[in-house]
Amino acid sequence: MTKARLSPLTTPPRLLAIATGQGGVVTREQVRATKITNRGIRKRLQLGIWHELLGCIVPAPATYKSSSVASRKSSSGVASTAWSYDSDNVGNLPTIHGVSFPLAVSEGWAMKLRVGGKSAVISGITALRLDGLTPPPELMNGKAEKIVLAERGCFRRIAGVSVRALQPTLQPVQRHWQGLRYQSASDAVIDIIQEVSYERAIEWCNWALWKRFLTVRQIQKAIELRPSCGRKGLHRLRAALKYAKSGTRSEAELMLRRHLKRWKIREFVSDYPVQRAADTRPFARLDFAYPAGRLALEVDGYAYHSPLSAFQRDRDRQNALAGIGWSVLRFTWCMLKEDPEYVRRTILAGLAMCARRAAQRRELALSPR
Repeated sequence: MTKARLSPLTTPPRLLAIATGQGGVVTREQVRATKITNRGIRKRLQLGIWHELLGCIVPAPATYKSSSVASRKSSSGVASTAWSYDSDNVGNLPTIHGVSFPLAVSEGWAMKLRVGGKSAVISGITALRLDGLTPPPELMNGKAEKIVLAERGCFRRIAGVSVRALQPTLQPVQRHWQGLRYQSASDAVIDIIQEVSYERAIEWCNWALWKRFLTVRQIQKAIELRPSCGRKGLHRLRAALKYAKSGTRSEAELMLRRHLKRWKIREFVSDYPVQRAADTRPFARLDFAYPAGRLALEVDGYAYHSPLSAFQRDRDRQNALAGIGWSVLRFTWCMLKEDPEYVRRTILAGLAMCARRAAQRRELALSPR
């Protein structure tokens, strides 16, 4: 009886076992160790039996979203699919040995294997995704936000990834995923800020402050811990610190601050404390305030005012402010984004009302009793 022969393109079980312990990816050296030649690797990639991820091999077809999918016939008549890797997708890679790996885990393992060295630490966008955070697509533009840290001497270039030396961190690197070490969310954003352009550094800082996993104190500490992170990196961190110290936190508040500056409306101060005569401490902090006219501007952003409990507190506070003579103008993120002219007119009308009140008070003060 003749022994059944395996297909020449079958993936060896030993390779699948290795991939299962490495987030679903293997290196080309590991593939060649199973007696598959470079030609065999290319053939499997061309036919879509395997696919490539950051220079490593995933020994399974690509099933996540593709920006370019084109079915075609190979020279041998085998149907195949051309896949292009979509870095914005956060779904799962194909199941290997009954295990389905999140894309961020596979990316992290691919970076670790390519860099080499057991001390490699994953940072940037991949670390954020491993921590359960998904940055908005407009913040991500490729290489600068994919970061892996390694000891000096372990550096290898990886297409689409920034490889940097290990640096002091705000929090100890204690996060693990089956042997994969990755940075905390605050450290990952600090690493991104050091890599990207000035404008994008401010946007990343804004998003992290808005999500409340990065604080002004943490940015200050990062500057103290990393004095030798390079002129560019230090400049970006200092710019982020200056921006974070502006006194506004949510994305909507930062947008209103930019509008006020562009409109040359200078009467308002941010994060203004309000205290009643009988109180020993402020009962409210206003997003923006014109103390002389007792006019406040409050912003309803995505995260800061959305829960029901926060909504109730805001209304109680607004009633208390009205009781001591404050007028409050409220704006939503949509108003600031889609109709800034309406916001400008409303603020100017509020300032005009303050001016009329001040004139009336002066007339009353001068009129004979």
